[in-house]
Amino acid sequence: MHEVGAGAGRKARRLCAARIDAAASALGGRPDDAAVHLARRELKRARALLRLVRLGLPRDAFAAVNAALRDVGRTLGAARDAAVLRELAREMAAAAGIAPAALRPLVARLDRERRTRRAGIDARQARAALATARARLLGARIEGDGTMLADGFVRVYRRGRRAYAAARELPRAARLHAWRRHVKHYWHALETLEPAWPRLMTALAAEAHRLADVLGAHHDCTLLAARLHSAPLPPLLRRRLAAALAKRRGALRARAFAIGERLYEERPRRLAPRAAQWWQHWVDGARAELPAAAGARVAAGRGRPRRAAAPRRVSSAAAARGGS
Repeated sequence: MHEVGAGAGRKARRLCAARIDAAASALGGRPDDAAVHLARRELKRARALLRLVRLGLPRDAFAAVNAALRDVGRTLGAARDAAVLRELAREMAAAAGIAPAALRPLVARLDRERRTRRAGIDARQARAALATARARLLGARIEGDGTMLADGFVRVYRRGRRAYAAARELPRAARLHAWRRHVKHYWHALETLEPAWPRLMTALAAEAHRLADVLGAHHDCTLLAARLHSAPLPPLLRRRLAAALAKRRGALRARAFAIGERLYEERPRRLAPRAAQWWQHWVDGARAELPAAAGARVAAGRGRPRRAAAPRRVSSAAAARGGS
């Protein structure tokens, strides 16, 4: 077991509570598309932090808080899906050489669904649920401070690696979508580590973010393909759109597997001691510097803020070497 210092769990829990507060604040006004997007993003970050402290929380407390965040997120997700699918339908029509006017019945249906879903969001109820979850989280006892964050981090990584292997074995949409959830947890955990290891973690987080986006685009294509079965469009038009979506999904799937191969290269048991070191620096508030050679490999060309392009190849194996 690898000690990462006292107060680790409490610090992570405070950050999780802050993310819940940010989600609730985003829902303080009219829940338009921007507010829904912001609230969902903060809820995902809160759930990722919650998984890091999972081993130190009572099971019932973790289950209650996680379920509350999940349920609010699902309510918001329905409105998001309709908005994204509307734009995706237009994009795929252009790719298939279909005139925008021919797609109006489908776009109009998706737009009505978007408005209905958004109008169905009860922001007051969502904020109340988040307040209850926050209070439950802060009122729960945290135990096992020493190893909790490092072990939780490795657990998140291991589950993502297994989901990647399952998707490679049988690349069905459901398996890729399940993998995406684990990738997002890993991405947000890496984001949390950025202040302690800025050069390394910014690059790794960017790679995980890229993978999450690719898998998200694949999921959106899957959702739109399912909607085509009942779309108010001529059969020939539906087939052309379906073919374009199938081609796009194939390309996205190949890209996701290529990124996943890099990101999940390291075995979890080899990652564990480095993870303990990373989280020790995070708890202490230190800004660790990479050894020169490893830093050059991982952060080549990254003297700029995070929005700059990430390196093409960043792996957890490189992370493990950089953390030693």
